[in-house]
Formats: sequence, C-alpha cells, structure tokens
Amino acid sequence: MSTPPLSDAMPAAHRPHVTAWALFLTFSKITLSGFGGMVFWARRVLVERRRWLTEQEFVDLLALGQLLPGPNVLNMTVMVGYRCAGWAGAAAAVTGFLGWPCLLVLALGMLHQRYGTLPLVQPALTGMAAIALVRFAANSWVVLLVSHHLVRQIPVVDETPHLVVVEREDA
Repeated sequence: MSTPPLSDAMPAAHRPHVTAWALFLTFSKITLSGFGGMVFWARRVLVERRRWLTEQEFVDLLALGQLLPGPNVLNMTVMVGYRCAGWAGAAAAVTGFLGWPCLLVLALGMLHQRYGTLPLVQPALTGMAAIALVRFAANSWVVLLVSHHLVRQIPVVDETPHLVVVEREDA
C-alpha cells in the first residue's frame, strides 16, 4: 500500500494553483532576500504575502524538511513547488532558489580569476581572509564552550580522559 503524493494528500479545492514561472520568481525573491537566514523570508513570502501556505502547513513542511537530508529550506522548496505545480513547479522553485546564488559564485570566481592578482586587490583579499579566519575561530570557540558545558553533564565512568576540554576558572 503506497501513500499518496503530497499534492494528492490535500483536496484540489484547497491547493493553490500557481504557475511554474510564479514559483521561480517567488523563490528567486526569497533567496535574494534571505542572506543569512532563509526561513524568515520563506515564511513571510509563502504564508503572509502569497498565502500559498497556512502557518501550520509551513511549520509542518519545515519540520519535514529538517528531517530529510539536505538543507531544510531547500527541501521545503521542493515540497512547495511540487504541491503547487507538480514536478515542473518543484524544478522551477529549486531553479529560482539555487540559480542566483550559483550565478553569484560563478561571477565572483571569474572576478577573482581576472583581478585577484592586482596589487590593489591583494590587501582587500588578505583582509577578507583574516575576517573569515576570525569568524571561524569565534564560531569554534562558541561550539567548544557549548560542548564543554554538555560534556561536563555526562557522567564519567573512569578517570581516563576521553576529550581534551579547557576548564573555565569560574567552574
């Protein structure tokens, strides 16, 4: 016994009728607006502005997207596109969602290849690399502190150290 596809699970009268082009444009807008956090923009556009999903449907699809392998909003993009316009809608939504970031990365790569060795650009690239290193170190430090807090809560069976952890003085 098989389960019906997502688009058949909801009665046709309640499913939004959306063109593949509208899905492409909508998910293009979400991805171009969502630098640093797509969930906020996806909810705002899909639930509040377009009203393609109810609040509960959005939460359900996001939860399912988090359970599936891959980025949660990308998984939700496929599900919304399929639900609204079948496989063509899913393809259009994913193309709109991933197309612009891919083009931006290609453009930046071509600019780096062309202008990356110029003396005027070298200090800027060095500064960007330093900032990236500092951000990585700061994130690593936060993860270390959080994991240290979690590790301290695990009961120790023997005295053999299994993990190197920096002790805080206030502990």
